[in-house]
Amino acid sequence: MKRQIRHKIEPVPTIVELFKLMEEHQQAHPEYERYNFKYIEDGDAIGAIIDYNVEEAVLKAEQEQDNA
Repeated sequence: MKRQIRHKIEPVPTIVELFKLMEEHQQAHPEYERYNFKYIEDGDAIGAIIDYNVEEAVLKAEQEQDNA
């Protein structure tokens, strides 16, 4: 069964930095299936909120690894 999770990328000065952070997160979590994306503007900075569908087994394994 899949669960929905949300990942927030805090605003950064440039869109290039934002896309770099998004790419790094996707590489760290290739099993996450992105289904929604929203830009956040904070003055001159830009961030993002990304919603993912993730298998519960993947989340459980990540949590166990973090606790080890």
